[in-house]
Amino acid sequence: MDRLANIVTARNLDFGIAFDGDADRAVAVDERGEVVPPDLLGGLIAVRLLEDHPGATILYDLRASRALPELIRQAGGNPIRTRVGHAFIKLAMRKQQALFAAELSGHYYYSDLYFTDNGLRTLIELISLVSASDAPLSEMLARFQTYYTSGEINQQVPDRDRVLDGLEVAYHDGQIDHLDGLSVDYPDWWFNVRSSHTEPLLRINLGASRQDRLEKERKMLFSRIDRISDEVEKAAD
Repeated sequence: MDRLANIVTARNLDFGIAFDGDADRAVAVDERGEVVPPDLLGGLIAVRLLEDHPGATILYDLRASRALPELIRQAGGNPIRTRVGHAFIKLAMRKQQALFAAELSGHYYYSDLYFTDNGLRTLIELISLVSASDAPLSEMLARFQTYYTSGEINQQVPDRDRVLDGLEVAYHDGQIDHLDGLSVDYPDWWFNVRSSHTEPLLRINLGASRQDRLEKERKMLFSRIDRISDEVEKAAD
């Protein structure tokens, strides 16, 4: 991504996009070389698709910023949260007959491509969006960036299930759900902690309405994770 950003800024390009090895993921940088948050890019594409399909259902994974479902509703769409992972999202798309789905990892799914994720299609959508606008990509995204997010943080712990149980007790006063791991919502901040499907880690995402609130709650959350982990290790001894 650093090499891509350097090329974009050195050549004064409108944006850049990078694919993973099998080209089903796509992550963009804007004209300034700044990485575009994948959930906001998904929102930009969703709004465009809703112009041709008013009222359609759009799926988003539960790690996304609150800005994404708010944006979808404002555009007249029906946003629905999903679990993380292509197997769950593809199944949910078929069940809900969703038009489009966005995942924080940079997977974007299209109903007219048999509900599959496709990086090349995402590139085409982004070319279309940028070429149709007089504003640069950074300005197109600015109105969507109404929250601050941590990005996904990985944490190794001695017992993932017991840490999740401990966090649920510690944050019992929030709005809790278990769609995928533990999600807790408060009026001006939220977090999700879930077990990785592929590694022995917890994956943690936070968001807040202000940067200082995000930093405060991030420190508190990791302090509690460390304390619970210490208690688990002491009990094991």
